[in-house]
Amino acid sequence: EIDVGAGALEVTGDPSSTEIRLDAVLWIEDAPKNQQRVRKAVERHVEVSLERDGDTARVVTVTGDPGIGYTLPHVDVRLVVPASVSLDLTDRSGWISVTRIGGDVEIRDGSGSITLAEIGGHVAIDDDSGSIDVTGVAGRLGIEDGSGSIGVQDVEGDLAIDDGSGSITVRNVAGSVTIRDGSGSILVAGVGHDL
Repeated sequence: EIDVGAGALEVTGDPSSTEIRLDAVLWIEDAPKNQQRVRKAVERHVEVSLERDGDTARVVTVTGDPGIGYTLPHVDVRLVVPASVSLDLTDRSGWISVTRIGGDVEIRDGSGSITLAEIGGHVAIDDDSGSIDVTGVAGRLGIEDGSGSIGVQDVEGDLAIDDGSGSITVRNVAGSVTIRDGSGSILVAGVGHDL
């Protein structure tokens, strides 16, 4: 389970890994020159945690408003996880990249691009805005998107897209394809069942 605020999120599955590795980089724009003041503000207003709860690992980043004369900080998170895991991601803003995950992936995203590749389970994406690019899903793929382009390729299960606006390109889906679209071009090629 991953819950991040502002910043990039990269999750990579590693078949040889038995643990979760977390790297986090804090970005502060327009930071004052007083480094002691910045350090104290970060200690009070930025949290990055990795906790275990039974069979669930929970990663949370929180950035509050430090109010010391610079824009809100954001935290870029890079995770390397065992490839067999399932993911439940919540992201407010920033790009997301998920690759080589053997289980199911569920994403709730406010804004920013999403890229998924080599997913072994089912995928559900609920996105307000930003481009979505998905390649290689062994299960079903469901996408609810407010705006932004959508590209889907190589899905073994069914595909359902509900899109407000933006172009949609779908290639090589073994199951059936259902698309509801408010506006934007649609290209579909290589569907195994109903369209």
